[in-house]
Amino acid sequence: MKKVYKKKIVITGGNGLLGSYFQKKYKYKYSIIKYPYRIEHFKKFQNWIKNKKFNYFIHFAAITKNESKKFKKTLNLINVKSSINIIKSLNNYKIKNFEYFLFISSSHVYGYSNKKISEKKNRKPANPYGNSKKKVEDFILKNNKTLYFSCGIARVFNTTGYKQKREILFQICLQKLKTITT
Repeated sequence: MKKVYKKKIVITGGNGLLGSYFQKKYKYKYSIIKYPYRIEHFKKFQNWIKNKKFNYFIHFAAITKNESKKFKKTLNLINVKSSINIIKSLNNYKIKNFEYFLFISSSHVYGYSNKKISEKKNRKPANPYGNSKKKVEDFILKNNKTLYFSCGIARVFNTTGYKQKREILFQICLQKLKTITT
């Protein structure tokens, strides 16, 4: 009998909202390898990744909240520098059978709009988080032809779930509804 091999996917941000949902939904279809460390530790990432064999890489990890000056440094380190470092490292190691890198971006790259948004709309972030995602998108778009693997960008709109922080509008409304009905 022929042995069937599942495609292997490495993910960052596996403990976050989107990463944990992805794992739960696809754990039987794919072999999911969760990167176990913080992505801003560049050397640790490079040491970990160079001995791995996988087909796909999905980069969920990011920070999203707080607008303080201290936050902007952390935002740049994690969302921008670390993301670009991951892409560069993957390209340098030329992992056999690695096919596709997916960067999880955000609708925040478009800024605010009361109208329907098309992917062709100019990206004009209205906040530091959106700007951090745009910087990584720009890096991918500029360097896509020099990478030995294919790259994609998924701009995620409106997410919610049990892992979401309480200060998000949906969670606030849910809490108010619970207090009204009890």
